[in-house]
Formats: sequence, C-alpha cells, structure tokens
Amino acid sequence: LTVNEPTVYVKHAYVAGDWPPCRRLAWRCAAQALRHMCKAHQTAYRVLHGLRPDAMVGIAHSAPYVEACNPARLADRLAARLRDFTLNGLLFRLLGRSPGLVLDFIGINYYARQVVRASGRLGPALLFGTECKEDHHGPVREFTPLGWEVYARGLRFVLQRFQRYGLPLMITENGIATQDEARREHYLRTHLLALAEAVQDGIPVLGYLYW
Repeated sequence: LTVNEPTVYVKHAYVAGDWPPCRRLAWRCAAQALRHMCKAHQTAYRVLHGLRPDAMVGIAHSAPYVEACNPARLADRLAARLRDFTLNGLLFRLLGRSPGLVLDFIGINYYARQVVRASGRLGPALLFGTECKEDHHGPVREFTPLGWEVYARGLRFVLQRFQRYGLPLMITENGIATQDEARREHYLRTHLLALAEAVQDGIPVLGYLYW
C-alpha cells in the first residue's frame, strides 16, 4: 500500500480543518493535495514495479456506503450522488481513465453507511448534504461511540461497486470502536457474512484485515 485513505486526509486537513495544516474550506488546496497524492502513488507504483515486477501495489481507500435519505426526493439524491462521487469516485478519476494501469488491487476500508439528506445550510452541507441518523430507514439503526452507523450489508454493496474497475479487492480495514466484546463479535460475524456473500457473487476478494 502506498497511501492510506487520501480522501480522509484531504477532508480533515483542507475542508473540516481539524487536521494539520488546519485549512478550513480550502477547496483548491484540497483538490491539489488529492491530485498530488495520486501522482505520488503513480510514481511509487512505477518505482516498486521497477524493483519488483511481481509486486502487488495498491492504495487503501476509505469507502463509506452512501445513499439518499429519501430516494424520492431529488435534492436528497443529488446531495448523496455528489457526496458519493467526492468520497468514492474522484480519487479513481484522478488516477486516470484506466486505474488498472497504476493499481494491482484496491484496498477497501469500510466502516459505515452515510444516509444523506439535502440541506440549505451554508458551507459543505449545501453541496454534500448532512447525515440523517433518524430511525426511518428500516430496522432500528445502531451507531458506534464514534457516531458511525453499523451497517454490515454496506460492505457487500461497496464491494459490488468497486468490482467495476476489474481489479482484485482487499478489505484493508473493517472494525468497530467499542469495549463491549459481545458487540464486537456480532459486528465481525455480520460483516464476515456480508463478505462471504460478496465472494459467492464472484467478486475477487484477496483477504480481510480487522482494524
């Protein structure tokens, strides 16, 4: 792995501004940083393959499962689509039209679902909506102490999405922040079941790393 979660770094460093260099809403800097990390990966890919032609070189991508709060509402669909493209699509667009030329596999870091509701608030919420955490999306929802939704089915959906690139996938991070071991066991069982279903679907998964 050459770079871990480039979109997460960019979000916190140049949009939220709570990671160094703490530049809030610095959109141009965010775009430049993400582009530079993609170029750094491409360079590292060539160097590593020059040294070891048989090396498996990839990137670890934070891949939330994003869906609209109310699919019948156009504003919710647009906000969810823009958020999903920014978090899950833009990185691979910047890697080129054929990511397989600079990736041997894609690392997937999956933790949560984001249910997106359109918002009229100024700032990032105006473009990307806000997260809806209400209980009107089917079964009663469960959240970790970090506020992340536990949604095992999303792992399968994310793997289905990323198989479009025609590359092997690897779960490089998946886990729950908790001191409740029974809750942790349930989390692992349900997510491994979702992973098994994805493998049965024919999705090429190299492995699974708990984090």
